[in-house]
Amino acid sequence: MLLSVALWAPACIAFGQLEEIVVTAERREASVQEVPIAVSAFSEEALEALQINETLDLVEVVPNLFGGNNTGLATANMYYLRAQGNDESIATFDPPVGTYVDDVYITRQNANNFTFFDVERIEVLRGPQGTLFGRNTTGGAINVILKKPGEEFGGYAELGVGRWDGFTARASVDMPFSEKVLSKFSFFHQSHDGYLSNIVDGKTYNDLDNMGFRGALRFLPNDNVIWDLSVDYMETEGANIHGQLSSASTRISRSILTPGLPAGGLYLFTFAPVPFVSKGADYGNETETLAVVSNLGWDMLGGRSNLIVGYRDMDQEFLLNFP
Repeated sequence: MLLSVALWAPACIAFGQLEEIVVTAERREASVQEVPIAVSAFSEEALEALQINETLDLVEVVPNLFGGNNTGLATANMYYLRAQGNDESIATFDPPVGTYVDDVYITRQNANNFTFFDVERIEVLRGPQGTLFGRNTTGGAINVILKKPGEEFGGYAELGVGRWDGFTARASVDMPFSEKVLSKFSFFHQSHDGYLSNIVDGKTYNDLDNMGFRGALRFLPNDNVIWDLSVDYMETEGANIHGQLSSASTRISRSILTPGLPAGGLYLFTFAPVPFVSKGADYGNETETLAVVSNLGWDMLGGRSNLIVGYRDMDQEFLLNFP
């Protein structure tokens, strides 16, 4: 009996061990269990299993994270972490919860809601992160790390369909030119018809038509230097109609919060889609985003240094009818 217990104990320990998750919450690679920060990290496999397809889906799986489409814009999210947030998408307002893609800051909320494709992992850091991520992270930071080019030729392609004639297509391919020059090319398309009927003019709203592509290069001149260079472009078209405020879940909070604020076309006091809307004005939202990122890293003096340079250009046109 004692012998069987002794033999079984190591098996129990091995079975109970957690898979190591590597994060860069402190601007260096480390196990999430060793980082003294409240971090929620999701690998590519976890994102797929949890059906997290865009940034706003994170509110379903991250503790203390609240979010929603802001001012009726499908590309703008408001995020709250530890009661810090901003519900305005005005160009002069800085959000307290910063959004980063490959460590490059998205300066305004107007383009912080985007479809995930070819993502390596996502890290949500709760609490002030000003030391390493800058001043606009008093509530926390959302860091999206994209996949880097692989050393072997390969790729994937997937198609999906859904409600309201929804269609999704994603594809990515790794194409190494040599052992020292690697490349990756990715593409996605996402669309669905509108599901709100306007009883005034008969039009349907809250449709969506997204498209994007990304090209990435990785240069490996020697064992101590890695240079990642990427360019991505995204187009988004869609109108997110105002609904009455629905995020209040108790009678007390409902009486405090102001009715009529934009909440993505939802019933008051419920989370069900509104089947119709009565508006006399048209709606629209078109956004184009171009981003260029360069990350040059080199090992020296027993440590690692990185020079990160990013350029982001956004062109947005939208028409809203405020209540």
